Amino acid sequence: MATRSDELTRDIQATRGRMDRTLDDIGDRAGPGRLTERMRGAVESTRDTVMGTVADVRDGAADGAGG
Repeated sequence: MATRSDELTRDIQATRGRMDRTLDDIGDRAGPGRLTERMRGAVESTRDTVMGTVADVRDGAADGAGG
């Protein structure tokens, strides 16, 4: 019977360890620093898209005026 009890104890400890790692991962993903990184990335992506569009229009206008 002690063997079964020891096995259960090890299983419980392993499960707790996995849960701790999972909660740490969730905390890392949801933390304010990570949110700031995501927002910065979204803003930079939007800026790059808009600036690319502006550059395309400007280049198109220059090509039309030159031709």
